[in-house]
Amino acid sequence: MRSVLFALIACAACHHDTAQFPQQPAEPVPTAAANDDIEHLPADPTLPSWAPNECKAYHDAVIRLAECDAVPQESRNVVKTQYDTDDARWKAMHDAPPEQLVYVRDDCRTAKLEVDRKNLCMKQNQAESAQR
Repeated sequence: MRSVLFALIACAACHHDTAQFPQQPAEPVPTAAANDDIEHLPADPTLPSWAPNECKAYHDAVIRLAECDAVPQESRNVVKTQYDTDDARWKAMHDAPPEQLVYVRDDCRTAKLEVDRKNLCMKQNQAESAQR
């Protein structure tokens, strides 16, 4: 059932020609697994195909925060709601000109930094790694 649902979502995701919407050179995107040992969900399969790597990193940061019990549930819910709002906005940009998509990359980068700032678990893991 999951594989059928995933296939439907993957087929429904928008697809743009990479020549029309060139990506910036791919920077290594830190994954949740790089910050702790918890098994993590894959990147959001519903992200538009043109979504920059910064948006994938933003999604990963939201997943890590959602799993952090040190952050109050209300705060985690606010971050998740904001991500869902951003995700809906990106999907609505299906036919947007490439110059507007540059703003999406910048928004995702800023949003990821804000989520990381709130993630007490990530800060704790970094502090423990520094002590080793």
